[in-house]
Amino acid sequence: MRSTGAVITEIVEAYNGRFGQWVPISEIAQPASLTKEELAEAIAELIEEDDFRAEPAAFRHRVTPEDEDLAPVIGGEARHLIRWS
Repeated sequence: MRSTGAVITEIVEAYNGRFGQWVPISEIAQPASLTKEELAEAIAELIEEDDFRAEPAAFRHRVTPEDEDLAPVIGGEARHLIRWS
């Protein structure tokens, strides 16, 4: 398992400067082959930052099976989308 810092770096690289855009968790996880466990730890740390958000998908019919499988559960909610502002 990669360190949380390494996973955060992978997430930032996969997000690829799309600041202000909601990005599905599968688009972030798949390029770097991140696991649900790695995502959960990294996103739990990132969510403490003021400019980072991780949210459940507002329209559940748009959640892909991959997003459902990979979404970390934080505060009792699956977080399907991430964004930096």
